[in-house]
Amino acid sequence: MMAVIFVAAPRAVAQLQVTLELNRDRYVAFEPIQVTVTIANRAGKDVILGDASGRNWLSFNVDRIGEGSILAHGGGPRLRPHVLGRGESIRETISLGRFYPLGGLGNYSVRANVYFSEFGQHLVSNVRSFAVTDGSLLWKDKIGINKPGEPTSYREMSLLSFQEDDKMTLYVRIREERTGRVLATYTIGRLVLQQEPQATLDGDSNLHAFFLTGPKMYRHIVIDPDGKKLAEEVFETQNNSVPELKIAQSGAVRVAGGRLYDPSKPEEPQEVVRRLTDRPADAPNDEVPAQ
Repeated sequence: MMAVIFVAAPRAVAQLQVTLELNRDRYVAFEPIQVTVTIANRAGKDVILGDASGRNWLSFNVDRIGEGSILAHGGGPRLRPHVLGRGESIRETISLGRFYPLGGLGNYSVRANVYFSEFGQHLVSNVRSFAVTDGSLLWKDKIGINKPGEPTSYREMSLLSFQEDDKMTLYVRIREERTGRVLATYTIGRLVLQQEPQATLDGDSNLHAFFLTGPKMYRHIVIDPDGKKLAEEVFETQNNSVPELKIAQSGAVRVAGGRLYDPSKPEEPQEVVRRLTDRPADAPNDEVPAQ
């Protein structure tokens, strides 16, 4: 009969705590998926994460549930070796989408591995699961990109709505038409669907998105063809004037109506409607007694 011998891990290893956190458990396809790894040193001495050869001391196991492991681009994140002092903790936040292809819709799991060079061992974190889904298309248009010496290429700019728990959010996505590569996907604010969002392109192919984001509050976002946010403004209704997006013959886009929201400005006093029961106790009684 073959004896199976279990070798206990060194106590110092057991006293390093590795925890992985996700900011959400549902994401829109191609948006950044941020994971935060916390390493706490309870070993009673300084420890080294990594080694002199520059080995990756932080890595991840990412699986598409039911389909198997997903390999990282270029070997995954590369962090410098780090000396973690006795009793200290560090937090590292990594965007998984930079290293793993997570654009496919489905369910995923992830765990972190931290290399402990003194004993040549990896410590593993808890496992977190998340889902990658997609939003509902609200608007899209195509723009041409012209660069000197290159043929014209085209990009699709789109707006998506996404239901997240008890609120709706609005996303922008920019995709290269020829390669299908997604250049940007991210949320631009809370969306209230009592009114359809407005979207248009200006003369410089910048996207202008204008949408209701709260009671009588509107958000105006300007995004360039590379997905960079150029400007952001918040407007509010004023009396009966409701803000809306307007396009001039020159191609310029502006917001007309309402007023620019100033968070430092005190709210206008509301008209108080008093009830008959609110009248002072010493007010004369003009009521006619019942006959």
